[in-house]
Amino acid sequence: MRDIAARAGVSKDLVNYHFGGKEGLYAEVQRAWLRREDTFSDPRLPLAENLIRYLHDALDDPRPMRLLAWRGLTGTDERPPALTDGADDLAGMRRRRRRGELAADLDPATVRLVLPGALAAPVVFPHVVSRLFGIEPGAPGFEARYGEGLRRLLDHLAPASPRRGRPGDG
Repeated sequence: MRDIAARAGVSKDLVNYHFGGKEGLYAEVQRAWLRREDTFSDPRLPLAENLIRYLHDALDDPRPMRLLAWRGLTGTDERPPALTDGADDLAGMRRRRRRGELAADLDPATVRLVLPGALAAPVVFPHVVSRLFGIEPGAPGFEARYGEGLRRLLDHLAPASPRRGRPGDG
């Protein structure tokens, strides 16, 4: 808290007063993220389109993704306050599976965990992006190329349909 207050140019006591301590500050950061997410996420859109919107946001401002990664890497037993429960996190994936966007044999929890990981990869591993793609995550063309790759991966997670079929079907 001392470091946060120092970087903000205020006293630790002022941060504690306004946010009620570390947990309150983290909860406010989460609420700010939810407000931001409301500006680009639309659960009515196909999963791939929503994922591309999240990718754009993560590349445009990687700080929330980095905070999430750092929180997971701290190794503490502290858990940040949750504003929603796990069932809320999975409801959207279950709906998408019922609508046929995901194969019936896919575990919604696994998909829900893997997708943010795919979004975090360019932010958390920029050196790997450079090595694999030959460009930096912020370089022109990376977002479109990686986004198209994610879109194709999601297409493979959907059940085959008579109108679309599977890649390789003749």
